[in-house]
Amino acid sequence: MRRLLIPLAALGLVACGTTARLAPGSGAPAADGLAAPTATVGSTAATAGPAPVPDGPASAPQGQPTGISQPGAESTSAPDQTPSPALAATDHRPVEVGVIVEGSDSGLAGSFGFNGLNNGDEKATATALIADVNRHGGLAGHPITPVFYVVSASDSRSFSEIEQAACADFVQDHHVVAVIAGHFVASDNTLLACAKTVPIINSEVVYTGDAATFAAYPKYVAPAGLELERQARAYVRGMAAQGFFHAGIATGLVAVDVPSYRRVVSQVVIPELARVGVQLKDTAFFPETTSTSATSQSAAGIANAELRFAGDRIGQVLFLTDAGLAALEFMTTANTQHYTPRMALSTTDAPQAQEANAPATQLANVTGIGWAPLVDVDVGQEGASTPPRQAECLKLLTAAGQNESAQNTAFVAAGFCDEVWYLQMSATAAPRPVGSFPSVIVPSAYVDASRRDGVGAYRPFAFQASCHCFRYTGGPSPIPNS
Repeated sequence: MRRLLIPLAALGLVACGTTARLAPGSGAPAADGLAAPTATVGSTAATAGPAPVPDGPASAPQGQPTGISQPGAESTSAPDQTPSPALAATDHRPVEVGVIVEGSDSGLAGSFGFNGLNNGDEKATATALIADVNRHGGLAGHPITPVFYVVSASDSRSFSEIEQAACADFVQDHHVVAVIAGHFVASDNTLLACAKTVPIINSEVVYTGDAATFAAYPKYVAPAGLELERQARAYVRGMAAQGFFHAGIATGLVAVDVPSYRRVVSQVVIPELARVGVQLKDTAFFPETTSTSATSQSAAGIANAELRFAGDRIGQVLFLTDAGLAALEFMTTANTQHYTPRMALSTTDAPQAQEANAPATQLANVTGIGWAPLVDVDVGQEGASTPPRQAECLKLLTAAGQNESAQNTAFVAAGFCDEVWYLQMSATAAPRPVGSFPSVIVPSAYVDASRRDGVGAYRPFAFQASCHCFRYTGGPSPIPNS
């Protein structure tokens, strides 16, 4: 399904509270280099995008087919590369890059009690970033011409159908050298399978695929993403380290009913819980949301899970889901039942968005772990976890006329910064691996040939009644690989 932005944008899961405001950036707007009316970007020169950073330690390669070749051609492998666009070394022709963006309609946000949806003008955001990259030399000297595929939140097609149509536009009607996926990744890997000959960069922080996905699609990169198996290990171990699991209290798990999640529950979550002496009393799988018109099935499944857990006297609730809808629906239903279990959330559950939407009596029982500050906590609570280029990204876009003052708008913008800047860096670094990547979304990111999900650390958080907000309660811990 479409991960963070269907329920994060279509359902408003990054709705900001009254405290979640960002100071606007400063600086004068620069020329954007746009060629009207086709929304393509020209190659005028101006300020710079990101410079390459030194490589980190290389790991075992996955043998991805990347290299320098003519645009649109299948490129050759190099043992230590990360996916990069296939570019001609002898000329500097413009190259097309596919970009998936969401339209401005808020669709179903109010249906599930989410307030304050504002993901900004995604197309204008991506256009401004691409114009800036072009002013800095484009992709290794090639100006970028964006090919936009605009998705409406009220589109009744399945997410897989939407991705298939976008891919056909990118690789059949055009000849893109890379795809910026926005927040679109279908659980059946439709986009990845369709566009498998070009790099696909995804800024998703909620679900970016399991190990099998990364193994099957070596041109797929998630600079701010976290492979599902690594996420599950960090989640259980992180909650155990916080003392979440109390002896004698029954534990339940709410998880989305997708094959990869069922596999990770059985192969990772249950064994990890056993290591800390915890056994699940109940696991409730709820239906995946496969389109914006099918969210009611997911909501009903989550509500049924809450009723079952309340009846079974589950006192500790875990979530392994693909969007914050599950935690919100669970807490909302639990509140009507006067059922107040202790709950463990993660970045997956969009904790900052829950501040303005979930019942306070339920939030009081919430702790968790997070790896994306703009999703985890109010911006004023980021502190030392503020990602290295967050301010630069928001200042650039504010100078280009985009309003990034709302936290959810800033998060969407940060995703596009990560995708566009990673694409630029990978083209500049080729054929070497990218290594350390100064992400706008996560405090530390590292991408090489063997690990294409960039998240390297998480922090514990807890809800604080004094500010009605989530705050980090400890320093960073490394994401375990095994």
